[in-house]
Amino acid sequence: MKETGKTSVRQAQQGFLNGREPLISARAIRRRLDELATAIPRRIRQRERPVAIVVLQGAFIFAADLLRRITPGYDIEVAFVRCQSYGNDSASSGKVVLTQDLDANVDLRGRTVLLIDDILDSGLTMKFLLEHLRRRGAKRVRVCVLLRRKGQPRDGRPKADFAGFDIGPEFVFGYGLDLRGSYRHLEDVWALPPERTGRRGDGVTGRKSDAGTRRRGDAEKQNRSAAPSAYDENGLL
Repeated sequence: MKETGKTSVRQAQQGFLNGREPLISARAIRRRLDELATAIPRRIRQRERPVAIVVLQGAFIFAADLLRRITPGYDIEVAFVRCQSYGNDSASSGKVVLTQDLDANVDLRGRTVLLIDDILDSGLTMKFLLEHLRRRGAKRVRVCVLLRRKGQPRDGRPKADFAGFDIGPEFVFGYGLDLRGSYRHLEDVWALPPERTGRRGDGVTGRKSDAGTRRRGDAEKQNRSAAPSAYDENGLL
């Protein structure tokens, strides 16, 4: 018998998630998605011929849920890119490689792009993509992310025009974000339990995703008590 998504979630929770609360609940995510889906058409007018570009793999669930909430009368094209940042287990090398570009028939000239990603961390990958899309002819690029990392240097880091939640240094997974290739299907966003992160340099500390590093520092520096905060009703920082 094929395993259902709910069964998978229960099995995951019976493991190291057992007895813990998610960092961001599915209910909070749904509520925030409704707000973002209302804000986006107000900021990006139909005359700008919008095209949503989704960064794979981490943003695929966020983007699908968000775009389906936008009013059906709002015409927006959807395309996909994928890139990888390279480095060792504790730091990025600063090199980003585009592993999947837009289809050749996607014409960005004179259009506004809604760039959808899972998390804005150091901004390395985001900056790379902004430059790439402008070279492809985009007139304007609006950035939309599910999560924004607090405590990162703002100098030179791209700004998110639309953002879901503010988080600390926790390593996060679920709702499209993976933990060593697993748990993307979870409906909530989870923070890795402290005992699973290990000591400095151990375990998954500093592991990077397709969209860049999702955790900074060691377990002792995690702000475990601070709840994630949503941005204002317009999705702005």
